Amino acid sequence: MSDVWCVRAEFGFPHIALVNGRPLVDLLVEHWGDIPPEFRERLGLKPGLVRS
Repeated sequence: MSDVWCVRAEFGFPHIALVNGRPLVDLLVEHWGDIPPEFRERLGLKPGLVRS
């Protein structure tokens, strides 16, 4: 069992699901203003429009 699973299985830790792809992008867009500037800089992302 991985270390992450062992920590997740301990009493008192909330369930955290993995998020990737479009749901991750949606979360970042929705909460971009809430993310501390230092972390936004580390992500190396900038808000913008993408042609689909």
